[in-house]
Amino acid sequence: MIEVVLLDNSKMWLNPLHIFSIRSKPDTVITFTTKQTLTVRDSVPELCRKIDDYFRLINLGQGVPGDQDTEESTKPSLIKQML
Repeated sequence: MIEVVLLDNSKMWLNPLHIFSIRSKPDTVITFTTKQTLTVRDSVPELCRKIDDYFRLINLGQGVPGDQDTEESTKPSLIKQML
């Protein structure tokens, strides 16, 4: 799950696997696979970073097999901070 900040500054956690698209118009609008939308304060680059970190956390973004990166270098920064 990733944390997003809603327009009223409250926080919400959502599953990025259900995100269909993200666009900026000028507010950031997340469209889910159900076609529901959610407007958030987070910028598109912030959301992309959070989603990328989440995919790495659940091992969906570890790169191609045979990559020469070490296990430590492929861990998201959040995990490195917790270790």
